[in-house]
Amino acid sequence: MRFTIVLLLSTACSKGAPKTVKLSKLGVEIEIAGGIDHETGPAYVLNANDSVIRVEPASHPFTLDEAKQDQGAYHPKQLVAEALPDGWAIRYERDKTGHGVTAQRTIGGRVFECNSYDNEAESAAKSALAACKTLRASK
Repeated sequence: MRFTIVLLLSTACSKGAPKTVKLSKLGVEIEIAGGIDHETGPAYVLNANDSVIRVEPASHPFTLDEAKQDQGAYHPKQLVAEALPDGWAIRYERDKTGHGVTAQRTIGGRVFECNSYDNEAESAAKSALAACKTLRASK
């Protein structure tokens, strides 16, 4: 079974220290300063500092090279790729949509993808990436 985590960053803020938020339908948890806003179908929508996070089943797992090629089609001004022990992460900047993040990780035999986009501040994209890296199997 494969899952996607989509991180959509907005200017909405939920101040506070990060805490563990369980996404029970998916069997994972994430560290964010905020909590679950609502569920829509198989997806969770979370509010965090400077971000709105959407978690849903994955549809297209990629290798790091495929992900870089996919992001390259949007002509980013900046693209930083990082290999992770259980996947990969890309942070990018585009002229029209701002800063974003795509990260894909395998947890408990399932693939999760984290996306954020339309971020005015680079710090918001970095924050989203940090949150995505805390994703783990629920305890």
